[in-house]
Amino acid sequence: MHAARPEAARADLVLAAHRIVSTRMLNGGQVCLCPDYVFVPRQYAKDFTAALQAGLARLFPSYTDTDVARHRKRQRASLGGNPS
Repeated sequence: MHAARPEAARADLVLAAHRIVSTRMLNGGQVCLCPDYVFVPRQYAKDFTAALQAGLARLFPSYTDTDVARHRKRQRASLGGNPS
């Protein structure tokens, strides 16, 4: 298990998020070089989460624009379950 702990008072949270997202997404996310967990002080958690989401959307726009409800319905129907 790898963990990252940005020193939030000194850290550039946007830069840290960009580096974590870009490293995590190498080889479809199957990389042992990046953190599995990120520990961020509570007061920075929402900003850091937003930076991670923005970084993912910026680097991999097609990865983040999937219609989850539509795909879930299609998958349930293909498995013979209730599609709703």
